[in-house]
Amino acid sequence: MKDKKLTHSLLLIRIPLILAGALLIADTLFVFCISNLNLGVIIPAILGLPLLLLGLFLPGLTQASHYSLFRVLKIVLIAGYALVIAAFGVTSIIISHNAKQTVPRDLDVIIVLGASLHGETPTRILTERLLTATQYLRENPRTVAIVSGGQGSGEGVTEADAMARYLAAHGIPAARCIKEERSGSTRENFLYSYAIVQERFGEDAAIGYVTTGFHIYRAGLVAKKQGIAAYGIAARDNRYVLFNNYLRESVALWLYAGMGAI
Repeated sequence: MKDKKLTHSLLLIRIPLILAGALLIADTLFVFCISNLNLGVIIPAILGLPLLLLGLFLPGLTQASHYSLFRVLKIVLIAGYALVIAAFGVTSIIISHNAKQTVPRDLDVIIVLGASLHGETPTRILTERLLTATQYLRENPRTVAIVSGGQGSGEGVTEADAMARYLAAHGIPAARCIKEERSGSTRENFLYSYAIVQERFGEDAAIGYVTTGFHIYRAGLVAKKQGIAAYGIAARDNRYVLFNNYLRESVALWLYAGMGAI
């Protein structure tokens, strides 16, 4: 009877562990098929694999010869996952709260932050930023766009060049689009673009920046760190990879804060 109760108790623990681990690993595999490989894609599998392995090997770990190891693993996992969930939850609330801002009309400049390309074609995340930028530029005819992004691995042209082509194809005159083609990070997006703003529009220019909703908060902190006051204009998030993007963005915020970059 005692053995049956133990077996039943282990089963109640193993099933959630195996399901949670398998779902997190499946998330990584699914998103990898529809998105570029990045930290947000990998993290669910990193979190899921220990849960899956623990669920599969739990009976062996609970034997008398391994019970001490099981107790240590249990404490470490509970504490570790509780910390990750709490940190991710709080950070996600902050990101979500700051994703939408009230943006004035007729800004002098909007800086469109680059994202990866497929060859010479904007990815979905970049296309959404460009759609948002196009809408703002159409509604505010005196605003000029700085499209910001260099050429990364696997990209046939600079991100700025691909963005400029997109805006031109959607009716934005070339005179209203300035290319910044050196940057390889959010910090450099602002650094190099702001140099253009100062040169062409002066110190008092009203500035906005266009990026994906989940990125608005960190991008704003990066701009502020460089002494740039700018309004965030949020492009639509891809709901299919929103969990992964929030994971990646949370980790990026922690790393940036640790390095003093924000």
